[in-house]
Amino acid sequence: MGVPGPESERRPCLRDDLVVRQVEDETVVYDPITDVTVVFNVSAAAVIALCDGTRSLGELADSVQAHFQAGPGPSILEGVRTTIEEADAHHLFVPDGTA
Repeated sequence: MGVPGPESERRPCLRDDLVVRQVEDETVVYDPITDVTVVFNVSAAAVIALCDGTRSLGELADSVQAHFQAGPGPSILEGVRTTIEEADAHHLFVPDGTA
């Protein structure tokens, strides 16, 4: 499920200083620097949990697809992109996106 362009090389990595907790069916991420809390649903939480700097966006989509045993499709990749964009908006990744 490759992603064409420079985006395909990006390997997002969550910052080490974030507090991540599971609350029922959601994952809550607290940023102690900005004092902001972000809540992710089950599918977005699966993406966030995999953001350790080792997977490209396409690889993240493949892993999420396998986790949920979903058929291939652009909607999974689009969901990964949306989750990454939301996390980016809250500055949850290390600045260069790598570990």
